[in-house]
Amino acid sequence: MNTSKRRSLSLVLFAAMAMLLASTSFAMVREVSFEELTELSDTTMEVAVVNSYAEWNAEHTAIFTHYVVEPLRQIGGRTRGASFELLFAGGRTTDGRQMIVTEVPQLEVGGQYILFLHPRETRHASPTVGMWQGALRVVRDPATRETVLVDTNGHIIERDANGELHRGRRMNVEAGGFMTEMAAEPEPGMAADPVLRDPEGRIIPMPRNAQAEAVQVNDRRPVDPDTFMNIVYEFRNNTPRTPRVNE
Repeated sequence: MNTSKRRSLSLVLFAAMAMLLASTSFAMVREVSFEELTELSDTTMEVAVVNSYAEWNAEHTAIFTHYVVEPLRQIGGRTRGASFELLFAGGRTTDGRQMIVTEVPQLEVGGQYILFLHPRETRHASPTVGMWQGALRVVRDPATRETVLVDTNGHIIERDANGELHRGRRMNVEAGGFMTEMAAEPEPGMAADPVLRDPEGRIIPMPRNAQAEAVQVNDRRPVDPDTFMNIVYEFRNNTPRTPRVNE
């Protein structure tokens, strides 16, 4: 078999393996609430990512990215040591081969995350419950200088007046974990508000679109990591308390 045919076959096998791995844990990733993420996970852990590398599995059939993390605090489950590895399906190896598995989150070295983890002894395409939904990044809002949380798709985690958690508006996350506003894009098919003018060509002021204004006015507020971890503790124990800090 010549080189080009072998390369084509390899690409087909990579694509098939990626589809298989993506369907191993979730044939279709459904939306999971934060309370359900807590119930389904073995532990909720805040970690710092200190290193990463990608390599083939033992059978040389799939690529996994290994993230070396250091736990900062956790709720539930057994401790996993001062540092340990988490394996996520997909990645690029030193030989230039790459495998992409949709819905599997990608972490950044130097980043800080809150992860809802499966039991250590189980193997999934992603060690986080709900795939990307079980990985939240700790970022800093330069406008307020406060730390908040976003999911790996960039949606900021917010809490409403009733204490319910939501995935809110989408944000940009810059290098170093700084959050910035994402430019608003009109929805497909959305027409611009009409502009009316008087006989002299002057614009006639019009009331703002009531629906757009209603969307902007809400009672949700970004959640900081400490508040979020205490909410998770309440989900697990129904009793508020400051979570344990790993020393």
